[in-house]
This record gives sequence, C-alpha cells and structure tokens, in this order.
Amino acid sequence: MSFNQSKYFENNSFSLKQNNANYKYHVINEGFYPPKDKIYCTIASSRNGSKYRVPNNYLVQTSWGRNKSHYIVECEIEYELDGLIFIIRFEENSQRFVLKSKKSPTNVANNYLQKKYPNTCATIFRIHVFGFNAMDMERERNRKKKLSLSLKPFNSLSESMKTKRSRAFSVHLGKTFDSKVPKFFNLLDQPTLQEIKFNIQDKNYVIDYNNDKENSDKSLVPFMEDRLWELIIQEIKSENKYDNYIRMVIGLEMKRISIRFHFWQNHDTQNLAYTLLMGGDKEKLLRDFNFEVIFDEEQAILINRL
Repeated sequence: MSFNQSKYFENNSFSLKQNNANYKYHVINEGFYPPKDKIYCTIASSRNGSKYRVPNNYLVQTSWGRNKSHYIVECEIEYELDGLIFIIRFEENSQRFVLKSKKSPTNVANNYLQKKYPNTCATIFRIHVFGFNAMDMERERNRKKKLSLSLKPFNSLSESMKTKRSRAFSVHLGKTFDSKVPKFFNLLDQPTLQEIKFNIQDKNYVIDYNNDKENSDKSLVPFMEDRLWELIIQEIKSENKYDNYIRMVIGLEMKRISIRFHFWQNHDTQNLAYTLLMGGDKEKLLRDFNFEVIFDEEQAILINRL
C-alpha cells in the first residue's frame, strides 16, 4: 500500500492504494485508543497475519472503485459496555441506510455489499473499508495520547504556566477556526472569530481575537521578544531551579546559538543580574533557543508556541 502526498493530519482527506484499488478516506473523527485493558484488536488477517488496534469514537468516509462499481460509505466504531458496535451508513436511490453489527467489521461490510448487490458473491476486506491499516492515522493517535498523558493537571501549574497554556490553547482554537471557515462559509462572508470564553477549575478565561489579524500578529512578536526572557527567568525562580547549574546550562545554550550572555552579581543590590538582550538577539532567542534544556517537554512545547 502507498500513501499519496496529502497526509490526513494536514488535510483530513488522504488515500491508500491497496489490492490494486485506490481507497480514499475523509477523516471526520480520528478517534482514540482506549487503555490496554479495554482495547480491542482486529482478528489476525489470513493474508499477512496483521492485527490492528480498534479506535473508539472513530468516524470516516471511505470511497473506492469507479463507474458502476463506485462505493461511498461512512464507517463508525463505538465502544459499548458489552463490546464494540460497527456501523456503516450509505445512500442508495436517494434513500439513507444504516447497518450495524456487534459481531465484526467484516460482518457489517459484507451486509453492506449484500444490501447494495443482493445477488453478489463478492466480499469486502474490512481492513480497507474502515482504514484500520492507515499507519499515519495510528501514529497521530499515539502522538496525541502521549501528549495528553504528559500534560500536568492545571491546578499544579504556576500562574505563569497557566497563562501560557491558556494562551497556547486560544492560539490553537484561532487556527482551527481559520481552517474550518472555508468548509462552512463562502469566502465573501468573511466570518471572524472575536471572542472565546472558557472556565478551568472555577477560573474564567476570556480570549479576545483582534479582527485585524495582520496588525495583531505584528504587534505580538515584538511584545513577546521583549517579555519572553523575563517571564522565563520568573518561571525558573518559581520552580526553585534558579541555581548555578541551571545558569550554566543557559549560558551554554546561549553560546550554542551565538548570543553573548552572562550572569553576574550586582554588588549594589547583591542580586544576580544578567545580560539584557538587544536587537536581533531577542528574535534569535525566540527562534533558536532549545527550551527543553531548562524545562520539561510540556513547558518547552508551550513556550515554543508563543
């Protein structure tokens, strides 16, 4: 099998060529893998012995074939208390049909074929119809699961990290809004995202989106360049990590990205001072500094999104 160049996580539609047929998929909901003690797997294929994990809350539109042998179905999988339910929806002669099976994806796939062609003796390979062997989709589910497990509970974060995570979340929502607009509106409609409100552990957040996005982005960059390093030092201090070792690590990383930077003791105040970043060094810090050398992976990811 081979992927086309359009990966589903960049574009929800992708294709797989397998068994001399081109299967096209449009991922409506990629689903997720339940815990190991609750997950189901497909029965090993007689062709190559492969088994695939079955995702929960999975919904995909699959099409294959052409001319009179062209098929379009919507496949769904849900975990229930007593097992799995496999669903196929399709239209035939302007009528919409829904087929369900608690037995197997093969069973519901062949029921679909019998409904469409009552006298056929052909069968459908359920792996292809449901897209179980789409490895890029599996990797993306694993990546998101790993990221979710690595996220610390919100109430365990410092105030600055709470702000950073909320801001990263709002930026992601803004990008998602922009990517979904063309699917629901004419470009002439010019819909704009103005405000989002959400609550986390009894704390309200209100995110205002500037309608003039270009000007907003231009003003945001210099602000982050000016304030980022100060916020980072504050975060290190709040975690009680502002010691000789972390300062040495920072110095080495600054040297790696060719920024002249030093810590020293201010004799007047007896406090530690550090080099003020000027001009292009601010942008270079924001672009090239590897924040994973001083923070955990989650914090580094959030800072890099700013």
